[in-house]
Amino acid sequence: MGELFRSEEIQLIQLFIQFDAAHDTVEELGHLGKVQFRDLNPEDTAFQRNFVNDVKRCDEMENRISTIMDELERESLLGNVLIKEGLEEEKMYTMDQLEAKLEQEERELVAENNHTEQLERRKNELTELKHVLEKDSTFFSRSW
Repeated sequence: MGELFRSEEIQLIQLFIQFDAAHDTVEELGHLGKVQFRDLNPEDTAFQRNFVNDVKRCDEMENRISTIMDELERESLLGNVLIKEGLEEEKMYTMDQLEAKLEQEERELVAENNHTEQLERRKNELTELKHVLEKDSTFFSRSW
């Protein structure tokens, strides 16, 4: 198969694709590596484009991933998670599935952090009570 060289013949075509199939179609064309796209609306700013909400969603998902990764690194769990869940098989997610999965993971992480804080507080309270009881027992043993 030939590659795109300057001397190769090219054709200018225009495709009309249903909006629902546009993403998959453009992705497949991109994988072929034989297509060059033209912007037919160069006067539109990035915020006037159809996909601006998807870009915002991707940015929010990236922030969630960063938060989760930072927390895992802080707890020194990153290696364990990657080994267990991991990169053994690549799974393809739609944007909605990935967003839902990240929201779920973030909720679980927040819940686990809250539980850890509660357990730490309870441990401190019990340790304090233990010390009080130890001091009390020495005090009462002296008084007898």
